[in-house]
Amino acid sequence: MLHEVFASESEFQAIHFRPGLNVVTAARHSDSGERDSRNGAGKSTLLEIVHFCFGSTLDKSPLNNADLNQWSFGMTFTLPFAGSYEIERAILKPQSISIKTSPDTKTTQVV
Repeated sequence: MLHEVFASESEFQAIHFRPGLNVVTAARHSDSGERDSRNGAGKSTLLEIVHFCFGSTLDKSPLNNADLNQWSFGMTFTLPFAGSYEIERAILKPQSISIKTSPDTKTTQVV
């Protein structure tokens, strides 16, 4: 289960997930059509961050942005019968993923 998606910078508001179905939606206004949504809510960026944390490249990613060079992104999750994990990956060091496991919180660098 995915618990949280976070970033190293305070401008990013961490996203917390609860057990069960979690739905990420955009705001809709009374004048929105049936297929209209409000862009800029971060739905696609959230998926890009999860994808990046699991090892994707930055080639065509919106995360490949000079404004984010000092940032790192991470997430916490639990795998059934395998325990809890926190992974974090820096934009400037995408070849390295930090993995912390619970309960001993041992850190492993994956290259």
